[in-house]
Amino acid sequence: MKKFSLFFSFKGAVLSLLLFFTSTGSLFPQTSGEVVNLGLYGGHALDLTYCNTNNRLFAAIEKPGSLFYSDDHGVTWVRPLHIDSMEYDMGQRGWGGGARKIFTNSKGWVAVRTAQSGGTLTAAIVSFDEGDVNTFETAIDRTMLKNINTTYNANAVTGIGLSDHYMYIGLEKYLVRWNDTATYTTYNVIAQTDTIPGIGTDFVIRDMAVANDVTGFPVYMVLSSSNQTGGKIYKFDGVSFSPVSLISVHAFPHTIDAVFTHPNQAGGDTIIASLRDTFSSNVFIFLSTDAGTSWTNITPPSGSNWPLHSADYSPAWVASMPVSNGLRLSFPGGGVSDDLGANWTPHVLPDNAMATYPTDLNIVCGSYGRGVAFSSTGASGAFTITDNDGFEAIGITKIAQSSGVFYVSTNGGLGYTEAYFDPTVVGIDKWKAPYGVFPISGVGDDNGVTAVTVSPTDPLHVIAGHSNGFSVTTTGNAGFTQITPAAWNTSTANMDIRVMDVKFVNDQLAIAVTGTGSNVLPNFLWDYGNIWRTTDGGASWSVVTPTGFYQGTAVEVGTASGDTVLYATAGYWDGAFPKVNGSLWRSDDLGLTWSYIGSGPTGVMSGTTDMPIYDIDIDPRNNDVIYLASGQNLDFALVRSNDGGISYSTLPVMSHGAFSSVLVNRSNPDVVYSGARRNVFRYNNATGITMITFNGMPGEFVPDLENGSTLLATSTGFYKLVEDFGAVSTTIASDGDWSNPGNWTNGQPEYLKNVNVSASLSNVDQPFEMNRVTLQPDAALTIENSGFISLNDTLIIQSDASGYGSLLNEKEAGDIRAQVQNYLTDGQWHYVSPMTGNAVASSFYFSGGSSSWIKQYDEPSNSWQFINDLNHILETGRGYAVWVNTSKANETGVYNGVLNNNDIIVSLSYSGPANGWNLIGNPFPCALDWDNGDFESVNTTGIAYVYDNGNYLARNFSGAGTLTNGVIPAGQGFFVQANAAAASLTLNRAARVHASQAFYKQPETVVESLDITLQGNGMHDKTWVSFHENATALFDAGLDAVRLEGSSVAPKLYTMVNDQKLSINMLNEFESAYELPLYAKVSQSATYELSFDFVESFTSTTVTLHDLLTGTQQILNNNNHFVFTATADQPAERFKLTFLKSVTGIQNDQHEKLAKITYQKHQLNISWTSGIEDKAVVSVYSTDGRCLLHSSLETGSDYNVSLPKLPVSVVLVRINCGDKQQIEKIVLQ
Repeated sequence: MKKFSLFFSFKGAVLSLLLFFTSTGSLFPQTSGEVVNLGLYGGHALDLTYCNTNNRLFAAIEKPGSLFYSDDHGVTWVRPLHIDSMEYDMGQRGWGGGARKIFTNSKGWVAVRTAQSGGTLTAAIVSFDEGDVNTFETAIDRTMLKNINTTYNANAVTGIGLSDHYMYIGLEKYLVRWNDTATYTTYNVIAQTDTIPGIGTDFVIRDMAVANDVTGFPVYMVLSSSNQTGGKIYKFDGVSFSPVSLISVHAFPHTIDAVFTHPNQAGGDTIIASLRDTFSSNVFIFLSTDAGTSWTNITPPSGSNWPLHSADYSPAWVASMPVSNGLRLSFPGGGVSDDLGANWTPHVLPDNAMATYPTDLNIVCGSYGRGVAFSSTGASGAFTITDNDGFEAIGITKIAQSSGVFYVSTNGGLGYTEAYFDPTVVGIDKWKAPYGVFPISGVGDDNGVTAVTVSPTDPLHVIAGHSNGFSVTTTGNAGFTQITPAAWNTSTANMDIRVMDVKFVNDQLAIAVTGTGSNVLPNFLWDYGNIWRTTDGGASWSVVTPTGFYQGTAVEVGTASGDTVLYATAGYWDGAFPKVNGSLWRSDDLGLTWSYIGSGPTGVMSGTTDMPIYDIDIDPRNNDVIYLASGQNLDFALVRSNDGGISYSTLPVMSHGAFSSVLVNRSNPDVVYSGARRNVFRYNNATGITMITFNGMPGEFVPDLENGSTLLATSTGFYKLVEDFGAVSTTIASDGDWSNPGNWTNGQPEYLKNVNVSASLSNVDQPFEMNRVTLQPDAALTIENSGFISLNDTLIIQSDASGYGSLLNEKEAGDIRAQVQNYLTDGQWHYVSPMTGNAVASSFYFSGGSSSWIKQYDEPSNSWQFINDLNHILETGRGYAVWVNTSKANETGVYNGVLNNNDIIVSLSYSGPANGWNLIGNPFPCALDWDNGDFESVNTTGIAYVYDNGNYLARNFSGAGTLTNGVIPAGQGFFVQANAAAASLTLNRAARVHASQAFYKQPETVVESLDITLQGNGMHDKTWVSFHENATALFDAGLDAVRLEGSSVAPKLYTMVNDQKLSINMLNEFESAYELPLYAKVSQSATYELSFDFVESFTSTTVTLHDLLTGTQQILNNNNHFVFTATADQPAERFKLTFLKSVTGIQNDQHEKLAKITYQKHQLNISWTSGIEDKAVVSVYSTDGRCLLHSSLETGSDYNVSLPKLPVSVVLVRINCGDKQQIEKIVLQ
């Protein structure tokens, strides 16, 4: 329908270079997050036209989506171009970034000229199927032109003309003709302007109009030199070019902006030219009906500031437009003529596109800045904004929120919704009554609204900023008042073009910064940009601009640790105007005064210094930790400062252009989002991992980011990045390093993935980011110093009857938040200890009517104290006893917090020798190795007592005791005993091990020891016996362990020293034989079993168990299990152990014998040697350890000692005399 290609001036090479590098390639992996448009639609259409064959309305927008169509007059819109087609291939090809003009004909062809922002990345595209989705194809672009003939220059598309027979495309100096049956060859290039005599060699095609003749001629073209925007009309008849002059009717110097001809006229005699006077810049419209021989001025009486926009034709209009033969001329925003300019209607819309329905002149659609409007009463009637559902052309500048209320500033006005979090309200309904409003009436100006902020304490209190100052309300979206400060945009300070950013500090105090916010300076001789301050909620404003502040860009408020710090940023760059260096300013007195902190960052690509700063955000944990988004042309930098901007460090985030926005994730401040041109990057400070979370359309910008999911304000709309955390899981099921992809079931961790750890031992050997980690029971995970895990959610440490998952974090820095699950079997006391801070007693009280108790041990009173306060804090390093009643069955206590990763010094209570018992706990999410020996024990016995099934397992620092391998499990409470005042015990990181560590470390040498277990009736007890060079026959503090009484119904097993029951008995090494009573006491009559572990450690000693009740003897070296029956009334003194060195282990001193020993006829003959002391002790042992004789003899005469008849053939005779000893093996013959 349209036969006009309006030329839009553009900036040229500098901006073009910036856009050239936007491509489909990514420097970083892109996540699988879904981007959802939040229903804020609308925006400016550069061109509107209906297709005659299907009455479809098409809209060309300068936004990345380029082209939309509507089948219901703008109520709903569809983008017919598929995303892939809009991608610019290495900056050379594609349809995205914006459409400039639409052309249709009576065959249903739809042709579009596209250009990305600057205009140099261009294409001519066409659909021969009425513009249906995915029917468009490239007619030609600069790459295809070069492919036709390699000698051609790769010129941009500068104009299109369309008839019912041909599509003409101007590519600067080349005129190309094409249709639905053509195949490109050199014959399609029908003219080259720089080869035509009389036309300048630098002339390019600016616009064209085509007669509807089957030959395709004549073609009228506007040609001008490459540095001009308007030119002269030339007529091309297929053979030669001839100028068409308007000098006869307009003698003053002028240029032609656009040319039209009648779409249904084969001869092309009707020509309409839009002319601009060079001196006055006034626009004139001239009409020729004789192919340019004569002209008539048909300019509207009121004049026009804009060129004629369109010349539309429909066969259905001919009857009502006999003078123009169905041709309607239109200016931007209205002012139409249906009689070739004899009469014009009033201008009723803003200066934008307008289109009339092909079969009904009363239906007219026009473009507002906030969307397409509809009139059912003609071009001069009343227009109302349609829903514009799906019309992604609205430019968002800022997002503000408070208490679930959202305000969004856009180039179409201010939007408001209170239904953001309501899943039942979707799409555009969020912005319509009763849930919201867009646009809010009376807020903003022709340029829309550029900034907005909502009071953090009162969602009804809102300040919006725009070109005329501020709009303020304290009553919500319906109560805005325009506030233009007296000094606004005056010479009082710098000039104010628009509010760039505004932030509440508190409900009455707000700070705003102003600047041009544009690549074009209204006057490069003036200074722009101020800092404004209000202390009455926005009713009045004062300028607080410091000397040297120009071109404000952003303001931010930091409130960490209760302090308030304000930052303001500034800077400006455009290749055609003087640069304003980037700068950072700070106020510590609520904005009264401002201090210059430093200049803008240095660029990553080419080292550009003092780049403009476009945005700032502050770490909520520290007001001095700030992030700045900066850039200049192709150079860029995203930087972090730890000292309030005095120094910067550049983050390793590589973009395709300047960073325009930055956002610190409030729930995980290590994560920083940043917008740079069409991309949003996600950078994790803890891991150093960067990912692309949003990859917009070519030419798209992201000027603002906000928390709430991740919210994106872009040049095409308001979006939410829906990151489906945890939708995908992967498991490390094989032992080894996380960096090995082969160890994973579904790929390595990514920040959206959940990670399951089931491997018995895996290692985090490099930084990883993920959503959640679940550490399954019996799985062990080590975070090496080279590794790190960053979590969006939490780490779950599971437990079951077999134990906890185990985490050993070798890194001293870096908190890990976890959920700890503590499995508890019913009907038993469990000694537990929290691994995190802030665990509370309620974690172990279970719902559903069950009975559960939690208590702590009080050392001074030597008693238990129940905890009844559900909010009672359970201290890290302390132990607690938990009981779950049998009526409830097994339960799992759950608590959350930051896992302890530091040494814990536990202060111990001591009230006297009879007490000193303290219940403490393993504070780490992995086991403690009590054998480590580096616990910095002060005034303690050094013994750990772990409650197990009714009794206590004990272990000393020397590695002796019944506690298997000295391992205290994660989350385990245990007793230690203080033996003096000021006692303490340091539970240190160095002692941490995985519970399964014994399977991986080198075997330890076990001294001669017995780990003895008494088991029966579903319960058990243990005691430990060991021989040690430093032990004595008395109680040895630090070696021997007093037995700690457990359950009264559990069996009891112990040895004794001086009437003191021991659970660890360390004995001095013996030379030949040793006897040790072993006490076993049961409370119920049953069959029991004694088992003896580590009996193999006695390599040269025979260990025998003697049952004194039955007389049974059993050599444990051959069988270390002994089964017996016992009753509750039997005494505890039932067993003894004998230890007898083997014969091969006896070394006789041949140089100094105490006596000569012989055997004959059941008698031992002992003949003393001379020089020995007066008395000696003689002992005789059987080889199984029984003592057959023990006697003290005088040494003055020989002795004959009678022996009973023995069932043995060999005995051992030991003589002790003073410090001398003799042992001999005697064979009984």
